[in-house]
Amino acid sequence: MKQFFLGVFSLFTLFARELNYAPKARGVIEEKPIVVIVPSYNNKSFYQKNLESIFSQNYSNFRVIYTNDASSDGTGELVEAFVKAHGYEHKIKVIHNAENKGCFYNVYHMIHSCSPEEIVCKVDGDDWLNSKNALKRVNQAYADDRVWMTYGSDKSNYQRFPHSKPAPVVVLKKGKHRNLSWRFSHMRTFYAGLYQSIPKEHWLKNGEFYSVSEDTLQMMYLIDRARDHVFFIPEIIYFYNTDNPINDFKIKLKLQQRTAREMRRLPPIEGLLSKEEFLYNGE
Repeated sequence: MKQFFLGVFSLFTLFARELNYAPKARGVIEEKPIVVIVPSYNNKSFYQKNLESIFSQNYSNFRVIYTNDASSDGTGELVEAFVKAHGYEHKIKVIHNAENKGCFYNVYHMIHSCSPEEIVCKVDGDDWLNSKNALKRVNQAYADDRVWMTYGSDKSNYQRFPHSKPAPVVVLKKGKHRNLSWRFSHMRTFYAGLYQSIPKEHWLKNGEFYSVSEDTLQMMYLIDRARDHVFFIPEIIYFYNTDNPINDFKIKLKLQQRTAREMRRLPPIEGLLSKEEFLYNGE
């Protein structure tokens, strides 16, 4: 019996060691190029906190792409005024859509405007970074050449049951992540080239970008590509704002849940063997 429990304990210890925690580099490390993409619609109540959290980062080698998706509440004008007042014109590109395109469309086009070697950090227009060292922590992870993408732990207004947690490396390596409980939460980051390596048709349904659950599909296919090159950042560096009255989970919950289930049943795509496959051969 004693040997049995020792064996179970050894297996548990081995399993725990094989969770995909992101490495944390120490000392002076090179600042890799980071692009913060911000899809935004009707965020006049949140745009300032969103932008202040980004521009206050203890990190210099980053830029921002902000897409105002035809907001009807003046968000676009407020963002432009904020950028001009603080002299951030050299750090940000603000895109104004003439008509509402939806989050998925905007995210796709922002990422495809990036260079493959740039690290994309997605921050929704009603959310914000929870630490001034958020981008620095991301860069520490990517100092390890094994890291192609990360996910993390977010904080929210009334989060009671944190669902973010690391995934077993063996599951990722075998491409079985669709069978896991959902855990791939904010902040989600990845090399732009990794995303660009995924053909556009995988993001579409009946010829149109999915209207909800963009994050679910994005993570399913990105992890297909990256496999055991995806890592979990345990520090809480992202604030998920649940006070927005137009959050999808408040107004489109059933559609969101149904679409997410549908996405999990989609067949996986082929994994990549090296960074060179996406750094130099992005779509």
